[in-house]
Amino acid sequence: MTGADERKSGSGREIAMLVGILVLVAAGSVATYWMRSDSVEAAGKTVPAVVRAVAPAPLPVDVSHTDVYFDFKSVRLRADAVRTLQETAAGMDRSSTWAVLVQGY
Repeated sequence: MTGADERKSGSGREIAMLVGILVLVAAGSVATYWMRSDSVEAAGKTVPAVVRAVAPAPLPVDVSHTDVYFDFKSVRLRADAVRTLQETAAGMDRSSTWAVLVQGY
């Protein structure tokens, strides 16, 4: 037999790699089991019911849609428009939340 035909049955390096891989697989299996067993134990525990206070529904608000007009060929509001704006502004003072949309053409 020549030196090329000789084969070693196993070197220390191959055995160390095989043992290392087996240790990693075993550690992964143990870690997976440990993590899953914690979640199963936690699922078995009873959690006291949490009572949540429900906020009362907001009171219905009056929606005011009013049109105000200027006099023809004038920069002044008409008298009825001024009165409407004053009444609407008084209603807005009584309410804490409001929105105004002003459009012009």
